[in-house]
Amino acid sequence: MKCLYQLDEPSVFYDHLDSLIDKGEINATIGSLTLRAEIRYEIKRFNTFAGDPFEYVSKVDLTERCDFDKLFVKTVKSLLTDSSVPYKSQGHLNNAHQTAGNLFDKSSDSLHEIEKVIHSEIENYRVRFQASDEGFLTNWPTNYSPYGWLVNMKRGGYIAPHLHESAWLVGAVYINVPSELKADAGKFVACLDDEKDAKGAQKHPHEIIDVATGDLVFFPASLMHYSIPFESDEARIVFPIDVFPRTEGSEQKYSGSDPPL
Repeated sequence: MKCLYQLDEPSVFYDHLDSLIDKGEINATIGSLTLRAEIRYEIKRFNTFAGDPFEYVSKVDLTERCDFDKLFVKTVKSLLTDSSVPYKSQGHLNNAHQTAGNLFDKSSDSLHEIEKVIHSEIENYRVRFQASDEGFLTNWPTNYSPYGWLVNMKRGGYIAPHLHESAWLVGAVYINVPSELKADAGKFVACLDDEKDAKGAQKHPHEIIDVATGDLVFFPASLMHYSIPFESDEARIVFPIDVFPRTEGSEQKYSGSDPPL
Protein backbone atom coordinates (compact mmCIF):
# COMPACT_ATOMS: atom_id res chain seq x y z
CA MET A 1 0.00 0.00 0.00
CA LYS A 2 2.84 2.37 0.84
CA CYS A 3 4.48 1.58 -2.49
CA LEU A 4 1.26 2.34 -4.39
CA TYR A 5 1.02 5.70 -2.62
CA GLN A 6 4.63 6.50 -3.47
CA LEU A 7 4.05 5.51 -7.10
CA ASP A 8 1.31 8.16 -7.20
CA GLU A 9 -1.26 5.92 -8.90
CA PRO A 10 -4.54 6.91 -7.22
CA SER A 11 -6.85 4.44 -8.97
CA VAL A 12 -4.69 1.44 -8.05
CA PHE A 13 -4.07 2.82 -4.58
CA TYR A 14 -7.79 3.29 -3.84
CA ASP A 15 -8.68 -0.14 -5.23
CA HIS A 16 -6.28 -1.65 -2.72
CA LEU A 17 -7.37 0.65 0.11
CA ASP A 18 -11.05 -0.11 -0.49
CA SER A 19 -10.27 -3.82 -0.33
CA LEU A 20 -8.51 -3.41 3.02
CA ILE A 21 -11.37 -1.30 4.40
CA ASP A 22 -13.91 -3.92 3.29
CA LYS A 23 -11.88 -6.57 5.13
CA GLY A 24 -11.85 -4.46 8.29
CA GLU A 25 -8.07 -4.14 8.39
CA ILE A 26 -6.91 -1.76 11.12
CA ASN A 27 -3.36 -0.53 11.57
CA ALA A 28 -1.38 2.70 11.72
CA THR A 29 -0.15 2.48 8.13
CA ILE A 30 -3.70 2.30 6.77
CA GLY A 31 -4.72 5.15 9.05
CA SER A 32 -1.85 7.34 7.93
CA LEU A 33 -2.11 6.65 4.20
CA THR A 34 -5.89 7.14 4.17
CA LEU A 35 -5.41 10.68 5.48
CA ARG A 36 -2.33 11.44 3.40
CA ALA A 37 -4.09 10.30 0.23
CA GLU A 38 -7.06 12.51 1.12
CA ILE A 39 -4.68 15.49 1.28
CA ARG A 40 -3.02 14.58 -2.02
CA TYR A 41 -6.03 13.48 -4.08
CA GLU A 42 -8.93 15.14 -2.23
CA ILE A 43 -10.72 11.78 -2.11
CA LYS A 44 -12.17 10.84 1.27
CA ARG A 45 -12.45 7.30 2.61
CA PHE A 46 -13.50 5.86 5.96
CA ASN A 47 -10.47 5.67 8.22
CA THR A 48 -10.40 2.36 10.06
CA PHE A 49 -7.68 3.52 12.49
CA ALA A 50 -8.24 7.19 13.34
CA GLY A 51 -10.12 9.70 11.24
CA ASP A 52 -9.11 12.64 13.42
CA PRO A 53 -5.86 11.62 15.14
CA PHE A 54 -5.06 15.14 16.40
CA GLU A 55 -7.98 14.79 18.84
CA TYR A 56 -6.06 12.00 20.56
CA VAL A 57 -2.75 13.74 21.22
CA SER A 58 -2.42 13.67 25.00
CA LYS A 59 0.08 15.36 27.32
CA VAL A 60 0.41 14.75 31.06
CA ASP A 61 2.88 16.00 33.65
CA LEU A 62 4.60 13.01 35.23
CA THR A 63 6.12 15.19 37.94
CA GLU A 64 2.60 15.20 39.42
CA ARG A 65 2.32 11.40 39.20
CA CYS A 66 5.66 10.18 40.58
CA ASP A 67 9.06 11.24 41.91
CA PHE A 68 10.22 12.09 38.39
CA ASP A 69 13.78 13.12 39.25
CA LYS A 70 14.47 10.02 41.31
CA LEU A 71 12.77 7.50 39.02
CA PHE A 72 13.24 8.83 35.50
CA VAL A 73 16.06 11.40 35.51
CA LYS A 74 18.42 9.46 37.78
CA THR A 75 17.82 6.21 35.86
CA VAL A 76 18.35 7.81 32.46
CA LYS A 77 21.51 9.64 33.53
CA SER A 78 22.89 6.32 34.74
CA LEU A 79 22.08 4.66 31.41
CA LEU A 80 23.67 7.46 29.39
CA THR A 81 26.94 7.11 31.30
CA ASP A 82 26.93 3.29 31.17
CA SER A 83 29.50 2.16 28.60
CA SER A 84 27.76 -1.22 28.25
CA VAL A 85 24.58 0.34 26.81
CA PRO A 86 24.66 -0.13 23.01
CA TYR A 87 23.80 2.58 20.49
CA LYS A 88 22.58 2.45 16.90
CA SER A 89 22.57 4.78 13.91
CA GLN A 90 19.23 6.24 12.84
CA GLY A 91 18.68 8.07 9.57
CA HIS A 92 16.01 10.47 10.81
CA LEU A 93 18.15 11.84 13.63
CA ASN A 94 20.52 14.80 13.38
CA ASN A 95 23.06 15.72 16.08
CA ALA A 96 21.68 12.99 18.31
CA HIS A 97 22.38 9.49 19.58
CA GLN A 98 19.90 6.65 20.08
CA THR A 99 20.25 3.57 22.28
CA ALA A 100 19.70 0.15 20.72
CA GLY A 101 17.26 -2.48 21.93
CA ASN A 102 14.35 -2.38 24.34
CA LEU A 103 15.32 -0.86 27.68
CA PHE A 104 12.43 -2.68 29.32
CA ASP A 105 14.20 -5.97 28.59
CA LYS A 106 17.00 -5.01 30.98
CA SER A 107 17.18 -6.51 34.47
CA SER A 108 16.81 -3.26 36.34
CA ASP A 109 14.56 -2.43 39.28
CA SER A 110 14.31 1.22 38.26
CA LEU A 111 13.41 0.38 34.65
CA HIS A 112 10.83 -2.08 35.95
CA GLU A 113 9.30 0.73 38.03
CA ILE A 114 9.34 3.04 34.99
CA GLU A 115 7.57 0.36 32.97
CA LYS A 116 4.84 0.13 35.61
CA VAL A 117 4.31 3.89 35.38
CA ILE A 118 4.10 3.65 31.59
CA HIS A 119 1.57 0.79 31.75
CA SER A 120 -0.54 2.85 34.15
CA GLU A 121 -0.45 5.89 31.84
CA ILE A 122 -1.33 3.77 28.80
CA GLU A 123 -4.42 2.56 30.65
CA ASN A 124 -5.24 6.13 31.69
CA TYR A 125 -5.05 7.13 28.03
CA ARG A 126 -7.39 4.32 26.99
CA VAL A 127 -9.93 5.19 29.69
CA ARG A 128 -9.80 8.90 28.84
CA PHE A 129 -10.89 8.20 25.26
CA GLN A 130 -12.97 5.06 25.79
CA ALA A 131 -16.17 6.74 24.53
CA SER A 132 -14.61 7.34 21.12
CA ASP A 133 -15.65 5.31 18.07
CA GLU A 134 -12.24 5.57 16.40
CA GLY A 135 -10.95 2.17 15.31
CA PHE A 136 -7.68 2.25 17.23
CA LEU A 137 -9.69 2.72 20.44
CA THR A 138 -12.65 0.41 19.82
CA ASN A 139 -10.17 -2.28 18.76
CA TRP A 140 -7.70 -1.58 21.54
CA PRO A 141 -5.32 -4.56 21.84
CA THR A 142 -6.06 -6.92 24.70
CA ASN A 143 -2.35 -7.58 25.09
CA TYR A 144 0.42 -5.17 24.27
CA SER A 145 4.10 -4.56 24.93
CA PRO A 146 5.89 -1.25 25.47
CA TYR A 147 9.24 -0.79 23.78
CA GLY A 148 11.47 1.96 25.14
CA TRP A 149 14.79 3.55 24.22
CA LEU A 150 16.64 6.85 24.64
CA VAL A 151 17.38 9.73 22.27
CA ASN A 152 20.02 12.22 23.40
CA MET A 153 20.06 15.40 21.26
CA LYS A 154 22.76 18.06 21.28
CA ARG A 155 22.76 21.66 20.02
CA GLY A 156 21.01 21.87 16.65
CA GLY A 157 19.54 18.39 17.08
CA TYR A 158 16.21 17.30 15.69
CA ILE A 159 14.38 14.36 14.19
CA ALA A 160 12.86 14.53 10.70
CA PRO A 161 9.19 13.68 9.94
CA HIS A 162 8.55 9.96 10.23
CA LEU A 163 5.94 7.34 11.12
CA HIS A 164 5.91 4.37 13.49
CA GLU A 165 4.28 1.89 11.14
CA SER A 166 4.29 -1.14 13.45
CA ALA A 167 3.05 0.54 16.61
CA TRP A 168 -0.49 1.16 17.86
CA LEU A 169 0.25 4.03 20.20
CA VAL A 170 3.42 6.14 20.38
CA GLY A 171 4.70 8.06 23.36
CA ALA A 172 7.64 10.00 24.71
CA VAL A 173 8.77 10.98 28.17
CA TYR A 174 10.75 14.23 28.17
CA ILE A 175 13.65 13.63 30.53
CA ASN A 176 15.22 17.02 29.85
CA VAL A 177 14.06 19.89 27.68
CA PRO A 178 16.50 22.83 27.65
CA SER A 179 15.21 25.98 29.30
CA GLU A 180 14.93 29.40 27.68
CA LEU A 181 14.59 28.17 24.10
CA LYS A 182 13.55 30.64 21.41
CA ALA A 183 10.06 30.54 19.86
CA ASP A 184 9.15 26.96 18.86
CA ALA A 185 12.69 25.55 19.17
CA GLY A 186 12.78 22.03 20.59
CA LYS A 187 9.03 21.51 20.36
CA PHE A 188 7.28 18.37 19.14
CA VAL A 189 5.18 18.57 15.97
CA ALA A 190 2.45 16.09 15.01
CA CYS A 191 1.49 16.12 11.33
CA LEU A 192 -0.33 14.10 8.68
CA ASP A 193 2.33 14.21 5.99
CA ASP A 194 5.92 15.14 5.36
CA GLU A 195 6.00 18.83 4.43
CA LYS A 196 7.80 18.11 1.17
CA ASP A 197 4.85 15.97 0.04
CA ALA A 198 2.09 18.40 1.00
CA LYS A 199 0.40 20.64 -1.55
CA GLY A 200 0.72 23.92 0.28
CA ALA A 201 0.64 24.85 3.94
CA GLN A 202 -3.16 25.05 4.04
CA LYS A 203 -3.31 21.36 3.11
CA HIS A 204 -0.70 20.29 5.62
CA PRO A 205 -2.47 20.00 8.99
CA HIS A 206 -0.09 19.94 11.93
CA GLU A 207 -0.04 20.65 15.64
CA ILE A 208 2.91 22.09 17.57
CA ILE A 209 3.13 20.75 21.12
CA ASP A 210 5.03 22.72 23.74
CA VAL A 211 6.87 20.13 25.83
CA ALA A 212 8.80 20.51 29.07
CA THR A 213 10.87 18.32 31.34
CA GLY A 214 8.58 15.75 32.96
CA ASP A 215 5.94 15.67 30.24
CA LEU A 216 4.61 12.44 28.75
CA VAL A 217 3.02 12.71 25.32
CA PHE A 218 0.93 9.94 23.74
CA PHE A 219 -0.58 9.95 20.24
CA PRO A 220 -2.00 7.48 17.68
CA ALA A 221 0.73 5.74 15.70
CA SER A 222 -0.86 6.92 12.44
CA LEU A 223 0.42 10.46 13.04
CA MET A 224 3.70 11.48 11.49
CA HIS A 225 5.82 13.64 13.74
CA TYR A 226 9.10 15.48 14.09
CA SER A 227 10.93 17.91 16.35
CA ILE A 228 12.11 21.46 15.73
CA PRO A 229 15.89 22.13 15.99
CA PHE A 230 17.10 23.94 19.09
CA GLU A 231 20.15 25.88 20.24
CA SER A 232 21.33 25.21 23.78
CA ASP A 233 24.29 23.87 25.72
CA GLU A 234 21.80 21.58 27.48
CA ALA A 235 20.93 18.21 25.96
CA ARG A 236 17.37 17.43 24.91
CA ILE A 237 16.81 13.92 26.27
CA VAL A 238 13.75 11.87 25.39
CA PHE A 239 12.56 8.39 26.44
CA PRO A 240 10.39 7.30 23.47
CA ILE A 241 7.90 4.45 23.80
CA ASP A 242 6.20 2.33 21.17
CA VAL A 243 3.15 0.31 22.20
CA PHE A 244 2.85 -2.88 20.14
CA PRO A 245 -0.20 -5.17 19.96
CA ARG A 246 0.63 -8.74 20.92
CA THR A 247 -1.05 -11.95 19.93
CA GLU A 248 -0.48 -15.28 21.61
CA GLY A 249 2.93 -16.63 20.66
CA SER A 250 4.02 -13.43 18.93
CA GLU A 251 7.33 -11.77 19.59
CA GLN A 252 7.74 -8.14 20.49
CA LYS A 253 8.79 -6.17 17.43
CA TYR A 254 10.19 -2.69 16.96
CA SER A 255 9.44 -0.27 14.17
CA GLY A 256 13.15 0.28 14.31
CA SER A 257 14.33 3.26 12.38
CA ASP A 258 11.65 5.64 13.48
CA PRO A 259 11.92 6.96 17.03
CA PRO A 260 9.70 9.82 18.02
CA LEU A 261 10.66 13.36 18.52
